[in-house]
Amino acid sequence: MARYVCSNCFGDLALHDFVSGEAVECACDFCGDVSTEPIAAPLEEVAHHIEQCLRDEYDDAANCLGYISDEGGWQGETWDAWDLLANEVGMDLPRDEDGHLLEAIVGKIDDCSWCKKNPYGLNYEDAGRFSWQRFCDVVKYERRFFFLDHGGQDTEVLSPGDTLNRILDYAEKTELFVELPSATALYRARKQRDGVDLTSIDQIGPPLPELANQSNRMSPPGIVMFYASDEVETALRETNSVSGSYVVGHFETRRDAVILDLIALPAIPSIFAEVPDSLEYNPRHVLTFLNQVASEISRPIARDDRVHVNYVPTQIVTEYVRSRILDEDVKVDGIRFESAVYPGHASYVLFATQENMIGSSVHQFEPEDAWIALLDVGSHEVTEERLLAWRSNIIFD
Repeated sequence: MARYVCSNCFGDLALHDFVSGEAVECACDFCGDVSTEPIAAPLEEVAHHIEQCLRDEYDDAANCLGYISDEGGWQGETWDAWDLLANEVGMDLPRDEDGHLLEAIVGKIDDCSWCKKNPYGLNYEDAGRFSWQRFCDVVKYERRFFFLDHGGQDTEVLSPGDTLNRILDYAEKTELFVELPSATALYRARKQRDGVDLTSIDQIGPPLPELANQSNRMSPPGIVMFYASDEVETALRETNSVSGSYVVGHFETRRDAVILDLIALPAIPSIFAEVPDSLEYNPRHVLTFLNQVASEISRPIARDDRVHVNYVPTQIVTEYVRSRILDEDVKVDGIRFESAVYPGHASYVLFATQENMIGSSVHQFEPEDAWIALLDVGSHEVTEERLLAWRSNIIFD
């Protein structure tokens, strides 16, 4: 006798949506919900979908692993169907207190010894993480300028050059190059020093090249970029090092810009999410990699004698993004990423210098692409208590 299960029996949103889309019955045989509209799908169809999704990342051990009875059987980690769903995948069944639904699903899928696909190699998550780590190790400790193909013999871990290409390729696939609209508010903070006037765009805007002496997260000394934040609080947290008076400039963009938005990353899809036939890639794999990279870019870094080296990977990624020309000859104007010191808020690095500041004294005549204006400045006092409160939420590597 056919049985039916409703969408509310699944905590996983992808399975919830699949069941809702396949619902043909008005009653659920597992939780007892009843409705005047169809709410439950055939358990057979739901279990088939679950098994097909599992096979994207898992396989029958008979296809992948060696078996030696004298050495304990399968030569690798395996799970039976129940253990795979309940423990390895962690299927969320919020109404299945007696375990009947899990038992029914297990009874409908292949009763084999399951293992990870390619069990003797790297899965896509590990391959992405190791590729980024190789990139960081090479550019920090081995090659600084000529590194693209260095160490590229491994078929699973990407070369530094391929890692850069993948970041940009995946960003385009997931439409992370977005418009930063004109009139976007930006904030930039600077420590107030005696005798220094921080009311003009010359002083509170990006420095002149000869004054750009500091190694920053996205730019090395001598390379000028415009760092800004989404709010006054974010700007102060990003700038603070000691207590005292700070000036925050309120800026505004005066044209539409194109940025790589690492905050707009979609969540990593569930293993049970349907992949449209029209999609030429698995979004779970792509977004896992991009989330790894975005997390590394936003990671807090202690300001010690190694800060210059630790910033090198993100500086190179930024330079690579800056050189990217998109379709229709559109250039990239900057990157938005999560603040390293104020989670949930945005930091910006825009590829703009004093030449791009409206009203800057560095140009005799207004250049064609002056697109950032200073609206006003405000003074803010940062106390030791405020610094301690901010720093208590930061964990440095």
